[in-house]
Amino acid sequence: MSNYKFETLQLHVGQEQADPATDSRAVPIYQTTSYVFRNSQHAADRFGLADAGNIYGRLTNSTQDVFEKRIAALEGGVAALATASGAAAITYTIEALAQAGDHIVAQKTIYGGSYNLLEHTLTQFGVTTTFVNAHDLAEVENAIFDYPGISDAVVIGIPDQQWGLRVHAILEIEGAESEFSTDGLKEFLHTKLSGYKCPKTYEIVQDMPRNEMGKIRRRELIEQRVSSLSEREPGTKE
Repeated sequence: MSNYKFETLQLHVGQEQADPATDSRAVPIYQTTSYVFRNSQHAADRFGLADAGNIYGRLTNSTQDVFEKRIAALEGGVAALATASGAAAITYTIEALAQAGDHIVAQKTIYGGSYNLLEHTLTQFGVTTTFVNAHDLAEVENAIFDYPGISDAVVIGIPDQQWGLRVHAILEIEGAESEFSTDGLKEFLHTKLSGYKCPKTYEIVQDMPRNEMGKIRRRELIEQRVSSLSEREPGTKE
């Protein structure tokens, strides 16, 4: 239905044909939480994703599926996911994009529930946030690049014989290492990694491994560092 206009898309995407059971033009509201399988093989195929179809109401619902397809079409997206609340949608989005060691820059006047999520909940999982006036470009830039000379960073967990786990930050710098100032770096990292209640170490590199899209190959970094650093003295600077 890519050639249809906005008004038609919002009425018909996801249900191009009338409901097969009743010929209803409107989308039926399916209130079921469970679905019937014809036999054990049919169930196995559904759960094994060999046969596309409904499995359980918590995963799929035909009414919700139509809604998601329409939103995706109206917004020009590939797919959509409906949630029960805006808070759930925000949480899902951040969990999909951020991981331990990542840093978020957010508008300082966002709604209280979102603020608490960023300021208090996510810090327990190693994701930190700086709140800024998003209308001040310089303030936003300073929050993103808030330590001179660091172009990127990756934070990983290293097994530690004494503490069980320690946090190790790999800092990619711009230019020569001899020109990089470490004044205040320990305090800076302590603040950024305050969500981790264990020893913290760091190392400075000039080039991190990246894929053809320019993204850091985190898995490769983790495998290298875990094997080479896990037996070192805990809590020491690299």
